[in-house]
Amino acid sequence: MVVTNNITDPSRRMEMALNEACQLWIEQRIDEELESQPETGKSDRAIGREVSGEVAKLFETFVSEDAIRIRAASVVSSVSCLECNRY
Repeated sequence: MVVTNNITDPSRRMEMALNEACQLWIEQRIDEELESQPETGKSDRAIGREVSGEVAKLFETFVSEDAIRIRAASVVSSVSCLECNRY
């Protein structure tokens, strides 16, 4: 019996590395877009649509616009909470 879900399987490790790279890239793009949001005026939905399209091109995978929009909203709310708790 061959176990392909094992972490030592090279193809599984590559898949995990790509997933991590994709997640990190998405988080960085969200941060970039949120920082420039006051100047660009992009809505969270527009950011989700744009980042989702970029993910499809770069990583050849699908991440829904809504998932990215929700992640962006959670980043904004966690930053707001942190700022409130600093004082």
